[in-house]
Amino acid sequence: ASSGPVHTFSVGFEDAHLDERRAARSVADHLGTVHHEQVVTDADAADVLPGLVARMDEPLADYAALPTFLISRFAAQHVKVVLTGEGADELFAGYRRYRRDRVLAPIASLRPAYQASHVFTRRETARLLGRPLSAMTRPPHHARRARGALNRLLLRDLEGWLPDDLLVKVDRMTMLCSLEARVPYLDHEFVEYALALP
Repeated sequence: ASSGPVHTFSVGFEDAHLDERRAARSVADHLGTVHHEQVVTDADAADVLPGLVARMDEPLADYAALPTFLISRFAAQHVKVVLTGEGADELFAGYRRYRRDRVLAPIASLRPAYQASHVFTRRETARLLGRPLSAMTRPPHHARRARGALNRLLLRDLEGWLPDDLLVKVDRMTMLCSLEARVPYLDHEFVEYALALP
């Protein structure tokens, strides 16, 4: 639908395990986009991290803020608006951890202690937050009604992690670069369609 060539952007890393440039290049070649790549080095991280943390407004424990900022700064040299993929993994179970958690769900019901490790004890956490942790970790209303372990996981992330972390990170990092980010996977009609799939 674009009147001009579509530009795509990918950030890569020196660590081949984390580098997704090959996959991004393959999609860009298939779609015939004008593709741009940037490699993030340790020096890049050390250079921008202090200023980035100072501009975050509040703590955001998402290490992907750094490459998100760098790719946003890079893209802003070419375009003023970008489309991002936020929401796709939460709608269509794209993360590997959904498979892992689905397998472990029966164990979790037998052993309530199954959870990610914590730095602070429950008592320390309650003292730091001024209220019990359980008051803050109840699943959202829809997640409590969702049928099946996978659907509960997806809805928990869709209603919690996505708006409280991922969208905050993308919004702040792109706006720092005077770049507007839009999230087409979160169009309400598309979300409703995805949530209705078995």
